[in-house]
Amino acid sequence: MPAPVQLLQRSSKLGLEPVPEGIKWLNEINLPVHVVAVVGTFHTGKSFLLNMLAHNRGSGFELGSTVVPTTEGVWAWGELLYWRDLKHPVLLLDVEGFGAPGNTRHYDSKLFSIIYVISSNLMYNSVKIIDQQEIEQLELLVRQALVFGNRVSMEIHKGAVTNSSSQPAMEEPTTPPQNQSVMVDRVRNVSNLPDPAFTWVVQDFFQDTVAGSFNDESAKEWLDRLLDSQPREQDSSRTLRMIFSSTDCQTMFIPTLQGRQELAYLDSPQVEMHKDYLEDLYSLKNAIVRSLSQREKSVPLLGFQVGSLLEHLTRVVESESFKSMPSVWSLFWTQYLAETCQGILVKAERPISISRLEERAIVLERTSLASFEKGLVGYNGHSTPHAQKLKDDLTKAVESTRARLHERISNHLKRESETFMKVLTNALQGISLPITSQQFKEQAYDTILLRFKQNWNGQCADYPTHSNLCDSIRKDAELKIIKLEESNREQIETVLEAASSQALKQYISCTTNGISVCLSTAEFAELDQRCLAHGQSVFRSHCSTFGSERGYGTFSRAAQFSMNTQAAELRKTNSECIRGLASKYTDEAIKCIHSIFSSEELPVGKSKMTAILETARQTCHEEFLKKLSNFSDHDVASEEVEKFSKEMERLNTNFVGENEESLKNHFKWRLDELAEQLEKIRPDFIIPCPPIQREAWTQLTGFCFEGKARILAKEKIGPVDEELKEYLEGAISKWYQSMTKESLWSYEHFIIPLVVALVTILLGLTRVDKTVALPEK
Repeated sequence: MPAPVQLLQRSSKLGLEPVPEGIKWLNEINLPVHVVAVVGTFHTGKSFLLNMLAHNRGSGFELGSTVVPTTEGVWAWGELLYWRDLKHPVLLLDVEGFGAPGNTRHYDSKLFSIIYVISSNLMYNSVKIIDQQEIEQLELLVRQALVFGNRVSMEIHKGAVTNSSSQPAMEEPTTPPQNQSVMVDRVRNVSNLPDPAFTWVVQDFFQDTVAGSFNDESAKEWLDRLLDSQPREQDSSRTLRMIFSSTDCQTMFIPTLQGRQELAYLDSPQVEMHKDYLEDLYSLKNAIVRSLSQREKSVPLLGFQVGSLLEHLTRVVESESFKSMPSVWSLFWTQYLAETCQGILVKAERPISISRLEERAIVLERTSLASFEKGLVGYNGHSTPHAQKLKDDLTKAVESTRARLHERISNHLKRESETFMKVLTNALQGISLPITSQQFKEQAYDTILLRFKQNWNGQCADYPTHSNLCDSIRKDAELKIIKLEESNREQIETVLEAASSQALKQYISCTTNGISVCLSTAEFAELDQRCLAHGQSVFRSHCSTFGSERGYGTFSRAAQFSMNTQAAELRKTNSECIRGLASKYTDEAIKCIHSIFSSEELPVGKSKMTAILETARQTCHEEFLKKLSNFSDHDVASEEVEKFSKEMERLNTNFVGENEESLKNHFKWRLDELAEQLEKIRPDFIIPCPPIQREAWTQLTGFCFEGKARILAKEKIGPVDEELKEYLEGAISKWYQSMTKESLWSYEHFIIPLVVALVTILLGLTRVDKTVALPEK
């Protein structure tokens, strides 16, 4: 069981001061709490009643078995109680009894005023009966508590509490001076505190409530009848039913009938509670729950607000004495309204709209005026000026609150926009780029942005006064998606560019593998078309998803252009290959011709020469044409054929020339050798040769030098091919002409030879068969 916690204690000068440990305990509670407190004369069973409400046992708050009071100050049950049918937990407070030895009425009234302000349900505890004196005492305490509440509101409005010279200050303040402003701010954030519900608990009650003509009168009806009765003082009327938010009365049977010892020690576990008492206890608890549930329409104070308020109330109650009826009602209720509006702004996580504030202002004005009138019940002064002042100040308070609310709405929307933007960013990051423009529209615009706008419009719906800010956030969201769309478009272009590059690589790879040797024009065209189709297929396979995108056609044409450019380069390379190969074939054919020509022994005759040239043509030229036949449709091959034909013609011409030169050389060195020998025998031939038939003349007469020379030349040369005879006659003629210095048949020598010849014939010289032998070398 948790130990009770003391919140307020009696100071040395019969004042009140907060207990630091207790205030610290309250400050750690960040939950709304219902404060249920019990007050009354000392030794009337208040602590026992709270123990039973807390856990149905007498132990907990300390009980007194003697006439000396045991409860001093204010104590709290050591933990929050969660009662069924209530949204918020209950905080039980045990209050020092009134009229205890050594206490004053002033002390009791201060203690009651503090408890009255913070309570949600205030129980007044008495024993056996409700008498008129207790009612009047309670009404006086309530009146003073109302005045005290007004004073508290004014001090909150000032923001600090000053010590009065008429009352001594507390010796050791619970809150350091530097932290007082923080504490006041926390108190200022407390919303409008309604008057507590009131429950009069009559313990040890076993009588009937019937009086006169009343039959079966309930406890509440009994209390209402007493409260409505005329008080002893004729100048006022009882107003407790008008001040409290609700009034109730609960009677409690005697806890136990076991004996005096058990009644003196009710906290003993051996005490057995009477069933009637337990039933009454259950009824009391249910009544408290009902009254608290009616108050949950508005959120009660948080635990730390209760602690801060206790500190503040203690400081106020110790700073000045109570006044019977101060003329501060208008200022109090204006501040009351301002604090209510501010409390709405602070405690609500989501600020209300300006229109909602204006609606509440109307309700608050009506409530404040009604509360003002209720607070003046029994006051015989003129209250109209104060009511008008309340209305005027109320208008100013609403205007001030509206300005603060406008700023808070702006801050709230900015904070919410950050959260919405984070959600939007996370959703956009979930899109796996790149995707098609249609997919991007469906995911980003039609889904994510639409959901963002719907949710954001829901946020902004209550704040038409901030439409510009809401529109700005929508535009920021749209701009974020537009930037992402640009990034998606860039990534699509990157994919298309990569596909274009991949298509070119595939085309190059295909053509590289296909051009291992030189290709003809038809073969190259077939390879080009096949590789081009392959490259286009690779392009489509790499970016088929984006076939409908705006840049698809551009990059497709770029890929086509790149492959065509590469084809032009390859076509040029292939032409060079054919040119090199044709050049090689030309060299081989030329070598072939040289080989044939060099294998022949010159000189040869015309028919032989013709046969050799034909052999070279068939063997070398035809083979050359055969090798180039695969490239016959290529311009380079045609150029090489034409070039080779010219070269072959040149070689044939040279070969024929060489043959002729070889013939010349073949006869010349033999004839030159014979010329040296003929010069030695030339003087022996005096008679010249006739112009014709020189060889026959030489054979007839033996005296013709030219005929002799021709005969000897043919013998020297030896037999020759029939085709070379014509070459031989020509060669001997040229040789002889180059050897003879002058012609024997010239004009100067014509007569003598003729005469000699005639004389010879006439004299009948017998033919001298004489053979002139050539001298030996």
